[in-house]
Amino acid sequence: MNANDGFPPELLHQPPAVRRDYFANKIVAHPKLLQTDQALTEAIEMRTGASLIVVVGPSGVGKTTLIQRVLNSLLTAVWEDLQANPDWIPYVAVEAPSTDLGFSWRDLYRRLALALNEPAPLVLAHRRLVPSSNLDADAVLLGTHMPVSRLTERRVSSADLRWAVEQCLRYRRTRAQFIDEAQHLNRVVGSQSLLRQMDNLKSLANLTGTLWVLVGTYELLNLTNLSGQLARRSLDLHFPRYLPDAGSDQQAFRNVVFTFQRHLPLAQEPDLVSHSDELYRGCLGCVGTLKDWLTRGLEQALRSGAKTLTMKDLQRHLNADKLKQMGYEIHEGEERLARAGYLDEPLLATEITSPPGRDQQSLGHGLAAPGPHARAIKRRVGDRKPARDPVGEAPAQSPHDQLLPGL
Repeated sequence: MNANDGFPPELLHQPPAVRRDYFANKIVAHPKLLQTDQALTEAIEMRTGASLIVVVGPSGVGKTTLIQRVLNSLLTAVWEDLQANPDWIPYVAVEAPSTDLGFSWRDLYRRLALALNEPAPLVLAHRRLVPSSNLDADAVLLGTHMPVSRLTERRVSSADLRWAVEQCLRYRRTRAQFIDEAQHLNRVVGSQSLLRQMDNLKSLANLTGTLWVLVGTYELLNLTNLSGQLARRSLDLHFPRYLPDAGSDQQAFRNVVFTFQRHLPLAQEPDLVSHSDELYRGCLGCVGTLKDWLTRGLEQALRSGAKTLTMKDLQRHLNADKLKQMGYEIHEGEERLARAGYLDEPLLATEITSPPGRDQQSLGHGLAAPGPHARAIKRRVGDRKPARDPVGEAPAQSPHDQLLPGL
């Protein structure tokens, strides 16, 4: 990157909130993001018989940023047609809700209908008026000729909301519907419930002709092969993190660190590149996690009036317990991908937080073991235990190489 590139100098005269928002909105187009972006865009445009596309990756890898990039590029490609057809909504993105009681289809339908500009009052209402058998009163409902006594309240059902969503998708001629945080679909009990979740999505896709793009963590792998029919109608993509033992990955990660370093709107540019290994261990190779970490550090530096940001400052915003849990979830997800033949071998839990040959003294925490509430990994008969094989450096992947071979 050119040494002259960076944040606009006049930003230093702006309030701290403006400077913080500038960095928070900064998107680095790094190789892993660009590769997955291209693979997903091509899969959506080609529509090769799949009604579901499932994109999995570790928490904090940048999946929400991926959706925003793909959505922007798809909308840009049809911009002229959109001007001529203002009622057309070709692409929509919403986040799958998760409540204390688990996943809620009612909430998802409501979010979808609102994103599609559905004007029906039932989308916003929890209840609606329906005819009643009581005919005694003479009062009339304001704005109608219907006696109040003939109306009663009924709860708006999921079927009502789903019907509204189906009509919206048809009328808006929506090509693809993105569901972020789609792992929340897992918040049900029993394998049959999971199968019903996916059958419901497949039914929506068939009835509306809309492609559904589910984006989430490795928990989504629980939904991909619940039935042969689902497996046949779905396409799986992997959005990977940067690995600690791949030379090209480590160089790309240092480039990301340098870009962030240049765009931190501080009076004195911090030296982050020389701490790339420590930053890697603190984000596990996930650029989104790194970005959030740096944003917290920047916010504190701006509040305190500091001229720059140091590694010592950043370490105060590092939560070792959360990092342990993230590391275990990544390890478990990569192990499942390795069993499917996509990865050469999953990283061991002791290696997932630091590149080979490095200690963890700079962070002050050992992250070798999963947390006390971590789930045991169940292996099928014949599966190998995690171990490392001597392999050479992997060649650069094309977008098509990211297709998972059936999980």
